[in-house]
Amino acid sequence: MLLRCTPAIAAVRIITGLANAYGCGFYYYSKADDILNPILRERVRTLKETERGREEVCKIMENRITEEKIELAKNAIKSGELTLEQIAKVLDLSLPIVEELARTQAVGAERFSLCY
Repeated sequence: MLLRCTPAIAAVRIITGLANAYGCGFYYYSKADDILNPILRERVRTLKETERGREEVCKIMENRITEEKIELAKNAIKSGELTLEQIAKVLDLSLPIVEELARTQAVGAERFSLCY
């Protein structure tokens, strides 16, 4: 899902590094030359037109995808419909990561039940 926002918000997020390739800002402009703000123009140019910038965007996207997979794994664990092995295989996560997520959720549920 691509989040839309105003050019001003996109500028602030890109300049401060709060924008990511998934969310607001990065896709708002197709070419750096279309941007009037010189600071924003150079940041977008760096991200889109240099090897270092493309590597940065790739890393951001990989992190975002991993975060999404972890959230999906948590939901799958909570539903109890799949085994941990199935979850790891379907989401292309390592089994130890999925097992740790399951332990973390079990401990969290245990702590919650002790409060009542």
